[in-house]
Amino acid sequence: MMHKYLRQLTQISILNFFFILGLYFFIQNRAQVPQKKMIEVKQLPSTSSVVIPTLTEKNVPITIFSTQAPQKNLFTELSSHNTKSNCWLGVGGHIYDVTTYFGSHPGGDGPIQKYCGTDATIAFQSKDGIGANHSATAYDLLAQYLIQ
Repeated sequence: MMHKYLRQLTQISILNFFFILGLYFFIQNRAQVPQKKMIEVKQLPSTSSVVIPTLTEKNVPITIFSTQAPQKNLFTELSSHNTKSNCWLGVGGHIYDVTTYFGSHPGGDGPIQKYCGTDATIAFQSKDGIGANHSATAYDLLAQYLIQ
């Protein structure tokens, strides 16, 4: 059991190392690249059309980038998806639509159904209070149902 936690700790440490290394190189490269003047492209709220502002200065290099509207926070809708035919779970700060997984869970539908529409992080990490975490395979399977 301890070996499992040491392996996970090692994996996290390696990921952190590469993240910090990548961040370092990103900052180094960003400092060397001359910055261009940017003009923001705004989306109209009611359509997907893009409005490009008129350039008033001449000979100014432009980089046009798109800004996306902020994603809708699905956690506000989580509680309304609380049935077997429409089941969302919150796990680890993400939302998963597990409706199509019913009938496939090795422990039956009950452990999933009672958490529909709720944050099921603790239940998922403890196999509904048994005390054992789900396997890496279960986490990979859960990732297939990610909606946010």
